[in-house]
Amino acid sequence: MSNFNIGQFMAEFQNGFQKVNQYRCRLPVQRVGLPRSSTQVTGPLAKRFPRAVEYLDRGLLCQSTRTPSRSFDTVPLAIYGYEEKYPSFTTYTDMECTFLAPLIEDPLAGGPTNQILEVFHAWQSLIQPRVLNSQYGGLSVRGSRTDGDMVMRFPDEYKLASGMHLELIDPFNTKRNEIGIDVNVNLRVPVVGKVNLGGLSIRDSRSQDEAQYASVQTMRYEFFEVYPITVESTQVAWNSNDEFQAITVTFAYSYWITNTPYTSYVPPLTSQSSSKS
Repeated sequence: MSNFNIGQFMAEFQNGFQKVNQYRCRLPVQRVGLPRSSTQVTGPLAKRFPRAVEYLDRGLLCQSTRTPSRSFDTVPLAIYGYEEKYPSFTTYTDMECTFLAPLIEDPLAGGPTNQILEVFHAWQSLIQPRVLNSQYGGLSVRGSRTDGDMVMRFPDEYKLASGMHLELIDPFNTKRNEIGIDVNVNLRVPVVGKVNLGGLSIRDSRSQDEAQYASVQTMRYEFFEVYPITVESTQVAWNSNDEFQAITVTFAYSYWITNTPYTSYVPPLTSQSSSKS
């Protein structure tokens, strides 16, 4: 390493390195609670908590998470006097995400409520109803019994079949011409996750309004058959005046895949869309 030159090193990696705060975790739960065969597009969570579900879908509230891992369990096999290991089956680690908890106006409650926390509690109650008539926060569980017997429901009644994404992004990449996209920095862009993207303008077939909410992905994970196994408790204390509640949820899933990175579109909030019409 005596000939190491920092200038040559930086020139070799002129596109920079992936930053851990450049990400978005999207959780589209609009159809959770509907059977797979249903033609409906809005499940019980989205009907009861439409604004909270929209925030989760846009990836605005995931404060922290980790990229997923995959490992192989192995079995030893002795051949010709020495032992080798062979993979037997795959293990996927659970996905842990921490969400911010904004107070969202709730017409049924007559004021703002902690709807993000309610969404995850209600999702777990789709897995195992805990009250008479299987009611939770105005939700009706399909196939519910009247005796409140707390029976676990069928997987297609509570699993998110697909669509949960963890997207690593690069807001300053100007070299996406190979896919026909021209990205310019220092223009305008909203906050995505915890990241202020500084500004991206995408010139392609989309409208200018759509381009405003685009970001360049460097890696995208997609998770299948997702459901929450743990909604952790949070500490509340009188002397914590300046702390906001953070909700940590652990998700189980069947497997994940990586998709080819592309320029994703995150639509504006419903209120913004309606105000333009």
